[in-house]
Amino acid sequence: MPQKPENRLTDIEIAEVIEHLDAAEENHRRWLRVVHGGLVCGRALGPDVLGQDAHRNCRFGQWYYHNDKELLHDHPEYLALEVLHRVMHDSAREIALRDNACEPVAGASYDLFLDRQELFAETLRRLRDRLRDYLFSFDTLTGVMTREPFMPLLAAEMERSRRSGEPAVVALLDLDHFKQVNDNYGHLAGDRVLRDVGQFLFRNLRRYDLLCRYGGEEFLACLPQVKLGEAARIMDRLRAELAAHDITLDGGQTLRVTVSVGLAELAVDSDADVSIARADQALYAAKDAGRNQVVTYPQAG
Repeated sequence: MPQKPENRLTDIEIAEVIEHLDAAEENHRRWLRVVHGGLVCGRALGPDVLGQDAHRNCRFGQWYYHNDKELLHDHPEYLALEVLHRVMHDSAREIALRDNACEPVAGASYDLFLDRQELFAETLRRLRDRLRDYLFSFDTLTGVMTREPFMPLLAAEMERSRRSGEPAVVALLDLDHFKQVNDNYGHLAGDRVLRDVGQFLFRNLRRYDLLCRYGGEEFLACLPQVKLGEAARIMDRLRAELAAHDITLDGGQTLRVTVSVGLAELAVDSDADVSIARADQALYAAKDAGRNQVVTYPQAG
């Protein structure tokens, strides 16, 4: 599951890491040509191949061993790169030294070098691609997930619920009278409200709940392992706390907003759109009943 917004790299930091990984892939190709140029064509090889600390002194190594992105340090593919990069350099140095000494290079040693460099390159590309996917998994305004990565997670939760028999609930939340915020305070203030509400919802939902910006001023959540009545109590508490929450605009002015919430059980015998449509029906019932309240799907039927 994607990490919480406050515990993830910023979009700028992710873009910087991707840029370094792109550069590392290009430098790796150049380094590989140098290695093969020495082995096949007899060109002189320097410390970038023969040095004991070649893995630390190459451009990738200099970045990797001085990278201060602590959250990235927990990523398994990032951790694997350190080992793969080091053993790749070890293999290159071993066969290059034997070649320089006019000693035969065993086919197994050369194959091991090729396997290691291919695995390093593949892992590097996989990490870069994951980071690119991650970069576009979060709404740039609110910091919560976008709909696209949320839906597969919702499908996975449906499958888990189907197997375990444990219930789950979907909640559709919509800001009340949001157009008035834009009309009275301007669109920048509206953006600030959306960002603040998104972060508020994320901080106050349970750590294993799912949340995304569904579109406009709507947010969609999934609450696993909870029955409809308990979910209604959770969301009603959240609704009341948000109604009492001060949102500070850039000019120092504060305002408060409310949300209407529609809930529906996650129907494991149909696709996710059915459950979302039921939550949407309950949301409309909450709006019709005066807003700033929680309605469950059976009540809306």
